[in-house]
Amino acid sequence: MSKKRVSPRAPFVVTVAMAGSSLLGLLPACNSDITTITNPPLPEACPADPPQAGSGCDVQMTCDYNDADLCGSSFTCTPQSVWEKNTPPGTCNPPAPACPEVAPAPQSACDPAGQTCQYADNCGGLTTAYCGTLEGGDPTWQVSFDGPPCNPPACPELLPPPGSPCDLNDQICEYQVDFGCGPEPTKVTCVNGAWAQTNPGPTCNPPPPEPCAQYADPAACQADAMCDWLTPGCSEPQLPVAGCHSKTPCATDADCMPGNSCQELVIDPCWMQACNACGASVMVCWPKSTL
Repeated sequence: MSKKRVSPRAPFVVTVAMAGSSLLGLLPACNSDITTITNPPLPEACPADPPQAGSGCDVQMTCDYNDADLCGSSFTCTPQSVWEKNTPPGTCNPPAPACPEVAPAPQSACDPAGQTCQYADNCGGLTTAYCGTLEGGDPTWQVSFDGPPCNPPACPELLPPPGSPCDLNDQICEYQVDFGCGPEPTKVTCVNGAWAQTNPGPTCNPPPPEPCAQYADPAACQADAMCDWLTPGCSEPQLPVAGCHSKTPCATDADCMPGNSCQELVIDPCWMQACNACGASVMVCWPKSTL
């Protein structure tokens, strides 16, 4: 019995169209893993944090960082595979130190040395404060002023009542007031935004014509059963200044000593008392020329 001869099958050829013969070497061998090749490679992302200059890197790239401490620097991965820092010229100036809100007191401590601050006033002048050192000591403010003097506000035309508002602390205003024995100098001072009288009572000698006016303070006045200490009220016509007066109201000018007239003036009825009123009218002997 003869064996059947098996003829070998003709080989087959698979033709692959290629862009160029140089890519033939990239065809995978039979039963090999297929690897996807991308050309050029995907770029790597810049580091989230600025790299250390001189440290190693893999891909040539430039990364910019806007961190204030870096002064707008960028980092470049060089062909030598190290990070190189690039800082733009003239962009690394730190912010200027803040000046005090108001002009500092002369010789008070300051920082940093070399700082200069200027302050304008309402009178066209300019105050300059320079933070410097004297004879090698710690830095202090050196203050100078350039411009016209800033004049204080004008004094009230009439003697202001004690406690009435004022604008410039420590301002002193002087007046001539006749308390019954001729004009006498009287001063008021602006203290914490209110006028305070320096010498509220008469000081003439012999004693003034009105008997109670001789008492220059509330305690001495109240100790006299015939007298009462009166203070200005909250409306016009207002008692000009606090002082000691007779408890018996006057009725006419005849009840007053020469030079005084009987006048209806507003006082504070709640002085040294627990009440809420601020004005009450009383008849008081007072020099008419001072109102």
